[in-house]
Amino acid sequence: MRSIAAAHDLLSRQNIGVTTIEQVARKVIELLEPMVQGRGKISFLAEGENIAVETREATTLAILLNELLTNAMRHGLRGRESGVVRVSYGRQGSQIWVSVADDGNGLPAEFSLAKNKGLGLSIVRTLVEADLHGQLDWNEGGSGARFTLLFTPPAAGRSSEGQSRA
Repeated sequence: MRSIAAAHDLLSRQNIGVTTIEQVARKVIELLEPMVQGRGKISFLAEGENIAVETREATTLAILLNELLTNAMRHGLRGRESGVVRVSYGRQGSQIWVSVADDGNGLPAEFSLAKNKGLGLSIVRTLVEADLHGQLDWNEGGSGARFTLLFTPPAAGRSSEGQSRA
């Protein structure tokens, strides 16, 4: 954990590059795909605008996506032989939104972000608020669950239209 924190701190202090949300999402998905092998037909999709982010935001997004995608697999798709986990992203004015949704079991009726005691979602909420200066929202619609983070990047304005799939 300390190594991750040290690397994150080092990368956030240096302007060593820019990547896209698509590249971050694809890399996290690539690392998590082996976890679903042998579990049936579980697929991941990444889609949205071509949005550039600097190293600090990319590092934070990688941690956030890892946690949210892992939760979707472990909880949302628990006991299911098929399902889809989707990472979507785009712009809303000067803000960026990133959403992780599954078509799985949904959230417990009593679920509340404010009352959630789970370490994973606590870390997610803290990173969104402290590192990205944004907010984390959730909703349920039909089947499954969706967690969406919304933040304003320091270098707002770097984007070009496009769409891709993982």
